[in-house]
Amino acid sequence: MEQLEWLGFTAGFFSMIAFIPQVYKTYKIKSAEDISIQTFIIYTISTIL
Repeated sequence: MEQLEWLGFTAGFFSMIAFIPQVYKTYKIKSAEDISIQTFIIYTISTIL
């Protein structure tokens, strides 16, 4: 597989898991008022890739 394909798979993977930290935080504190910093970081990485 070419490096570009792996880069695409990696970006897709990060996009797929980006909102898991937000769901966990919302469930844990029972509030969805602000965004989880982990969600923001993972989503930013997937967008950059």
